[in-house]
Amino acid sequence: GHLYPKIEITAEMAKERPDLKPYVGQWLTVIAWLWARTVKSPNPAFAHLDVPLASTFMLSTKLGKEAYVEPVVESDAYRFTVMVGKPKNGDAAKSGTKLAGANFRCVMSASPISGDYIKAEGRAGRMGARMMAIVAEGERGRVYLAPTPEMEVIAQEARPTWKPDVEFLQQALGFRIGNYGLTRWSDLFTPRQLVALTTFSDCVQEARERVKRDALTAELPDDGRSLDGCGTGVTAYADAVATYLAFLVDQVANHSSSVCGWNSANAQMRSVFARQALPMVWDYAESNPFCDSSGSFNNLFERQVKGFAAIGGGVKGVAIQADANSQKISNAKIVSTDPPYYDNIGYADLSDFFYVWLRRSLKPVFPELFATMTVPK
Repeated sequence: GHLYPKIEITAEMAKERPDLKPYVGQWLTVIAWLWARTVKSPNPAFAHLDVPLASTFMLSTKLGKEAYVEPVVESDAYRFTVMVGKPKNGDAAKSGTKLAGANFRCVMSASPISGDYIKAEGRAGRMGARMMAIVAEGERGRVYLAPTPEMEVIAQEARPTWKPDVEFLQQALGFRIGNYGLTRWSDLFTPRQLVALTTFSDCVQEARERVKRDALTAELPDDGRSLDGCGTGVTAYADAVATYLAFLVDQVANHSSSVCGWNSANAQMRSVFARQALPMVWDYAESNPFCDSSGSFNNLFERQVKGFAAIGGGVKGVAIQADANSQKISNAKIVSTDPPYYDNIGYADLSDFFYVWLRRSLKPVFPELFATMTVPK
């Protein structure tokens, strides 16, 4: 939790932003930190500077609630400030530093930054990120703030003890991120996202043991068999709770990645899989899993519980995996299919995004199912 702090609204902040005066002295919960990827400027005069690859500077395009990032160039450096209201140059704010395609311009010199240059920098490990803005929750709605040195330092202090250091197929359908040096699943997460997701994953097994212990204390029946072994007692019950918690961690991962964008139209973040692909996201939203906004643990937990209520219960269900060509589950063969996508969507490769986290959470529960490092292709 210390990696996801609240932000204090100071009188100094309110000097330039009268809209912040009602919040002076308050500590607001951060919803998201917005970052822009960076590369060294190709202009020799500024080659020492990491310049932003921002596809837009707009934070909110809601009518009457407009907000945007404004880069301020100061001699041999630049900083980001946040303004509220309609920008003077709407087109410039809307396009950020982006030109056509995957080409950008240097914020210092306006020199073009070609897509090939960006790819080369990414593959060489020289692509970084810089905080552009902070989105907090106020009594009157979203509060947009300029980044602070303290917030950047805290984000950089994260030291993950584990990460899904598994390489994915670079030629997989819908994968474009490998062109920019992001080749492993761990590359799709910031250090503090890795710390949070690893912690949540480990808590799944802690919760499983706690559930089992409490159920035994309550003298619920136990047949000693796991859920994987078709058990129906205490052990299987604890396994079932762990399974749903692992699904929840996967949902958090879907909202806690550096390929999550920010939707300025409705002022909230986009999940990784807005569609069945992994495109490059230049300016990403790093959500706060401990807030109550979209993408947080609490928000996703509430959605999961509502799902349980909608499905209902009381009827036992069994799912079995088998080869359709040789299965002997039933003599009556009913085949139900989705449309025949064939090679239109790379489901097997895309599913590894979730599998690497499920494996860490659930391998003790389903050892055979998670025997391989990635999904069997």
